[in-house]
Amino acid sequence: MPLGLRSLFYAMLWCGLILGGAQLSRADEPQPPLHASLNEQVMRIPVEAQPGVTLETTLMHPDGAGPFPLAIINHGASGASFGNRGKRYHLTNAAFYFLSRGYAVAMPMMRGFSTSSGELYQFGCDFAATGIAYARDIRAVIEYLVMIRASKPDA
Repeated sequence: MPLGLRSLFYAMLWCGLILGGAQLSRADEPQPPLHASLNEQVMRIPVEAQPGVTLETTLMHPDGAGPFPLAIINHGASGASFGNRGKRYHLTNAAFYFLSRGYAVAMPMMRGFSTSSGELYQFGCDFAATGIAYARDIRAVIEYLVMIRASKPDA
């Protein structure tokens, strides 16, 4: 596995562990209210030219012109996912958390989910191969969003 992909995979795994742990709190602890504008936009982002795979991606940002730091939030999958393409994943506490703190949020739907094209990756029990394959899709989403931002005259 190339070093760059391995680093990306482990960075994404680490972020997932941090975000997953951030949601663990005691029920009796007061939680600050999360106030955020959505400014929601749904787009199809190309991640693979052949056979033409695009991911349905929800992009949200706070009010204002930006630029904003970007948080990528990805959903999970299980064996049951192979028969259920699901609905667009977008209104989550994690998204509101980042929006309320001035981040833009991108939430790509994985291959084969909602209206994203392509099929789920199937590598059996090779979880590293699965993680790397999906990490490539997320990298393509990030590169596309960076390209869009760079093409704006006020960037």
